[in-house]
Amino acid sequence: MARTDRFIQKTDAFMDRTKMKLQNHDATLKSLETQVGQISQILNTRPVGGFPSDTEIAKGATHEQCKAITTRSGKILT
Repeated sequence: MARTDRFIQKTDAFMDRTKMKLQNHDATLKSLETQVGQISQILNTRPVGGFPSDTEIAKGATHEQCKAITTRSGKILT
């Protein structure tokens, strides 16, 4: 009888851990669904074929040449 009681206790503990993990997964999935929805809304409001930001014309520069491009990360491409 003691073996059966230990088996039931272990099974109950396993089920409790599994239930907790499932609840955590559910919360994570809901969070991901929210984030994907937010990204979708942002992408839908962005103009098609456009860049995510406006271009800037350097002082004294002509529109004939592009000598360098600065990326968002600060890297300068020449």
